[in-house]
Amino acid sequence: MVGCGSGKQSATTSERGIAPILYANHYTCPRGHLVSTYGHIVYPPESPYAQKKLGERPSRCFTSVRQAERAGFRVAALPHGDREIDGVYLIAAPAGVHAYCKRAAQRFKRTILCPRLLPASLTPGTCEGPGCFFRGRFIIDGNFPAPSNYVGLGRGGGHLSIWSGPAVLLREGDLGCPWARARTPVTFSGRRAEWIACPTGSAVNSGHVILQWQQQGVVTGVSLHGHTALNKRLVITIAANLHPVSPR
Repeated sequence: MVGCGSGKQSATTSERGIAPILYANHYTCPRGHLVSTYGHIVYPPESPYAQKKLGERPSRCFTSVRQAERAGFRVAALPHGDREIDGVYLIAAPAGVHAYCKRAAQRFKRTILCPRLLPASLTPGTCEGPGCFFRGRFIIDGNFPAPSNYVGLGRGGGHLSIWSGPAVLLREGDLGCPWARARTPVTFSGRRAEWIACPTGSAVNSGHVILQWQQQGVVTGVSLHGHTALNKRLVITIAANLHPVSPR
């Protein structure tokens, strides 16, 4: 009877979470219970907003977000404009990205489509040397962390590329994946576009799934490494949140 009573108490305690522990002079959640709550709010561990809570003492610790929700905690609301798609967070692009787009627009004397949303923790590469601005080529790319089940650069990490330039660069292989055969026509934002599955080892965007379109002689592409349905959803969301930056 004692054993049965003890097991019931343990299950109840687990359902309600456990208390944080003191480690290296600050409170943290122990291994196996890494989902932290603060007040009545639960923060998914992969959330970029959870990182901002580091150093604060958690209220309770759980094995999963769902367990915390069952215990009465609610998931933290996303800031206005941010998105979460299957555990991958898209947040407002750093201010430096807009400044980079403006410099490119002025350099090329054309409107640049600049991202409003980027994957969280992505450090965008904004190369401005001769190789990047060569012949009107505009590129933003970078790697980002993702949940362990995300398929990108292996598992748990991704690679994003946003680019544009004169169509001649595409034909010459300096942008995108011009020799890919797997192409599917689509309509995107009222214009003709295409999905391209770029084979591994074949081009600049090797192994990427690409949404590409052309307007007034300029080709634009948004791509992620990995041919998955999730990456297509992420690409569409990022592409839908590109905004024009004029050279003026």
